[in-house]
Amino acid sequence: MDSSEVPNSNRFPHFSDGDVLVVLSPSNTYHLHARTLRLHSTTFEHMLSDENAARLNNRARRDGVTVRWRVDLKLPDGEAGEANGWGALFPRRLDERGRASSSNVNPDMDNGLLRNPIYKHYDNILRAFYSEPLQFDRKRVHVAMLDCMAVINIAEGLDCVSLISMPVDSALIRFGQELWHAIAQAPVRWANIALGLKSELLYREAVIHLVGRYPGRDSDDPNVAGLDWPQLKPATLELVKHKDKALDLVKRSVETRIMGYYPPKMQSPHVGNANVGPGSVTKRGMGMATRVSVYQKDIFGWMAACLFRHWLGQGLCNDQSRRAADGGWTFYDAIERGSDAYIARDAIENFTHYFPLSAKARSTFEVELGEMKDHIKSYVVALLEKKLHLDVNKTEVRYLTCADIERDDLPWIQARKKKQTRIQDRAAAASSARQGSSLHPHEQDTETSEPTPPRAATGSKRRRLPERPLKQPTGPFQQSDDSTDDVGMPADLRARPRKRSAKEQRGRPSFRPMVARDAREDASGRREAAMASMSAQLGGIRDADDDGESADEEGEEGDDQGGYSDDQVGSGPNFVTTGRPELQELGDDEGFSEDEVDERGEVAYDTADDGVD
Repeated sequence: MDSSEVPNSNRFPHFSDGDVLVVLSPSNTYHLHARTLRLHSTTFEHMLSDENAARLNNRARRDGVTVRWRVDLKLPDGEAGEANGWGALFPRRLDERGRASSSNVNPDMDNGLLRNPIYKHYDNILRAFYSEPLQFDRKRVHVAMLDCMAVINIAEGLDCVSLISMPVDSALIRFGQELWHAIAQAPVRWANIALGLKSELLYREAVIHLVGRYPGRDSDDPNVAGLDWPQLKPATLELVKHKDKALDLVKRSVETRIMGYYPPKMQSPHVGNANVGPGSVTKRGMGMATRVSVYQKDIFGWMAACLFRHWLGQGLCNDQSRRAADGGWTFYDAIERGSDAYIARDAIENFTHYFPLSAKARSTFEVELGEMKDHIKSYVVALLEKKLHLDVNKTEVRYLTCADIERDDLPWIQARKKKQTRIQDRAAAASSARQGSSLHPHEQDTETSEPTPPRAATGSKRRRLPERPLKQPTGPFQQSDDSTDDVGMPADLRARPRKRSAKEQRGRPSFRPMVARDAREDASGRREAAMASMSAQLGGIRDADDDGESADEEGEEGDDQGGYSDDQVGSGPNFVTTGRPELQELGDDEGFSEDEVDERGEVAYDTADDGVD
């Protein structure tokens, strides 16, 4: 079909401003909008890209050509619905005038007789893009069901299931009881359809049927068997198993309660009555305590309880209750109906054959048994509740249909919650990572390692060095002009660069020479006088260069060992060295301020003078 042949219309399926031509067959063409198709389908979003669009020339625009994309349907090789699928849409290139290079299209008729049903399925999907009502068979629900399955399969390929979910659901619900009856006949197929549509109403109806028929999945009972369980989706099968297990616990609780039932009138009146003592009982119909033990004399009540437990025990032993193929529906239904539904007159005749009774006694016995049946009816009402939309008065259902399917049990709701949980977990992890990276490096270390002692706070910008004992010289020295620095310090006593010892790093004092940051020029005279006084008192000064070298070697050995030994320290005088090279290697935050140098230098040398004296 020529893309320029656009009907003058603004209604589905032909829009005069449509820029996409969809060709299913010669009589099934659509002029639609690319933005609408891309909005609801990721498949169309990739198919209708700018790379696949035609570059229309000026002549085509003057002729009113608006189509820039063309999409054709490729029919499956075999019959529709087989393994090859329901066909596929693929883009076709257009030239500058909006025309396709070839015009191979599918025939309108299938084998020349009938219209291909695949065209109807694609037509319904394209209608959903423009909120048009879908066309389904309104008289035959099984035909509508097949059409819905085809539409769902095609929508999954186009990634637009959410678009057709509500229209298909609404079209099916219009069938009413015909739909619910069809679900009861094929719950597996309808559960798969409802799961694809994400239809809560249809899915709950199908799952209730599946839970009731699950106990008899391997039996030959026609009421519960005959389902194609392997075709059920795994998510639905897990839900059915979970609900069957929960229902089994309820049935076990009900059977235990029935087994322990005693008529209230046979129980001791003092039970629950604080005004009556345990040694007396209350006579029936009177509010006074007597010495008559009523429950002991009510022989017919005990006989009725014995016969009832006989019947109940046989049903449990023969797996006629919760272990039956129908899940115990026949057993519980008989209890709910009461009267002659179980332990009928023939059973009573057989009982009285072994335990003969008079006509009056038998009548009393039957009355007692009937009262027990009436009391026990209330125990099984919850199990026989019908939670279906199906009218059970017209369609008999011989299995339990009391399963509770909550909205949170639906697979797509659970998947959505899991996705939200994963997103929240990733967001929490990312937030924790950002908080961790924003911490100061010192704060990060304190979280994983032992805390280090804090530095002493100072008012000055420069850090104050800890006070240490003064180093004692190991031998005499000679001061000369060429062996002193510009402040008069002997070269062999200058502080050498070294690493901090382990004791210093832990804040402990060690025998290391104290280093002053800077020396003021007015302090040089005092230092020279102090050094001269010390040299005169020590005596035995050696002038040889060998002695000076040995002193240097001993000083180097002490530095390599990280401090002086006790023998080296001795009891000699202490002094302070202020070598200029050490001062230059310290940073701006190391050492003392100018005021502190003066103060500490004076105190240190005063101490040295005292030691010499």
